[in-house]
Amino acid sequence: MSISSSAEAERCFERFCANLSLQCERVIESSAQRERRPDYSLIGFDRTRLLVEVKLVSPSPSEADELARLRAGEIFARRIVPGERLRRMIADANGQLRQRAGAGLPGVLVVFCADPFLRNHLDPYSVLTAMRGLDEIPVTVHRDPSIPPVFGEVRSGPRKSMTEIKNRSTSAVILPRQDESADWQLSVFLNRFARITLPRTAFEHPRVRHFEIRPDERDWQSVPAAC
Repeated sequence: MSISSSAEAERCFERFCANLSLQCERVIESSAQRERRPDYSLIGFDRTRLLVEVKLVSPSPSEADELARLRAGEIFARRIVPGERLRRMIADANGQLRQRAGAGLPGVLVVFCADPFLRNHLDPYSVLTAMRGLDEIPVTVHRDPSIPPVFGEVRSGPRKSMTEIKNRSTSAVILPRQDESADWQLSVFLNRFARITLPRTAFEHPRVRHFEIRPDERDWQSVPAAC
C-alpha cells in the first residue's frame, strides 16, 4: 500500500474503520481562525467515544531524493534520528486533541506511512524513543589516560515527547497496516502519562495488539486482554 497525500491517508482511515466495523465521523472544522480540531470522532468496540487525529509519514526532500536513488538501483547508507519524525507529529496532534480535551474523551494519533521505504520512522523502537526519549549511556572518564573509561547502563535520555507534563491529551499512538489479505492490523502504543486512559476494550479485536512501555523503559510489553 502506497499513500501519497494526507487526504488519501484520511480515506485509508475511513476504510480501516469500515473493515473493522468501527463507526467514525469527521469533526466539523472550526470557523475560528486559530482553533485547531482533530480530524475524526470514533466509537470504539465498547462504545467508548474518542477523538482521532490522522497523520501521514511522507518523504522529506532528502528522502524523496533517496527514494529516486533507490529506484535507480543505487546502494547507500541512511542516517535518521530514531523517533524524530513521530515526535513532531505527536506534538502537533496533541495540540489539536487538546482543543477538545474538555469533553473528557480519549484522544489518539493514527499514523499511516506513504511508502515502505519510510517505515523505519514507525518501527517499535522509533515509537519507543519518540515517547520516552533517546537512549544514552553515561561514560566516566578518568583523568589518568591509562585508565579506560567506565560505561554505565543504558538509560532514557533527551527528546521525550510524552511526560507527566507534556502531550498528555494523546492517549495512544495507533499504527495501522494492511496484511496480504488486505485486512487491517493495528498496533496500539499507549501513553502511560495520558490524562484520559484509552480503555483496551475500545479496540479489543483479534487484529489489534496493545503495547505499553516496560517499567525499565527498555522495550514494549504486550497489554493483557481485558477480562
